[in-house]
Amino acid sequence: MEVKRMPYRFDLKGYCENCPFFEPEVEKIEYTKLEDEFPKVQNIVKCRYGEQCERAVITVNREMI
Repeated sequence: MEVKRMPYRFDLKGYCENCPFFEPEVEKIEYTKLEDEFPKVQNIVKCRYGEQCERAVITVNREMI
């Protein structure tokens, strides 16, 4: 039995919620096998500025300690 994969995966952090700078970016990964009838694609949704925000959160948390 084949496991069905969701066509979308969300790679977002908690601090992305309600962020005024959130800008969605979609990365498409094709994982089709030779025997598949139709192409299969995994869409990964993330924020364009996610890495910058992550560094900012780490910096702020480090300064609070």
